[in-house]
Amino acid sequence: MNLGNWDGGVLKAVLVASLIVPIYAVVEMGIPNSVDGLAGLGMFFLLFYSVYLLISIAGWVLVGFPAHWLICRFGGGRLVWYVIAVTMFTLAIYALAQFEAAIVFGLAALFQALLFKYYAYNHAKT
Repeated sequence: MNLGNWDGGVLKAVLVASLIVPIYAVVEMGIPNSVDGLAGLGMFFLLFYSVYLLISIAGWVLVGFPAHWLICRFGGGRLVWYVIAVTMFTLAIYALAQFEAAIVFGLAALFQALLFKYYAYNHAKT
């Protein structure tokens, strides 16, 4: 059973997926032209990354790693099983929370899962 470069894959997937929100924030708000505005943007990034990393690492520990192990063990590591796992995760969030939360967490999980699959198996180790 080949689990791939799962540790590097998770770190790269979480960090690459996290770039979407800061880039969107800078594009929408622009780069501040005052020290106070720059400090506020820095605090926003600090708060965002602390919450995002906490939720992502908890998600990978509770859902991602067990799903990856099951997919590699019984599903041959095929991409369709990752998409099915993310769909099931999204439906569980929808049942427990609300539609908007399910969409946000589902899209984040799908993007991370696709990046993880790429970095764990296809990307050359450096």
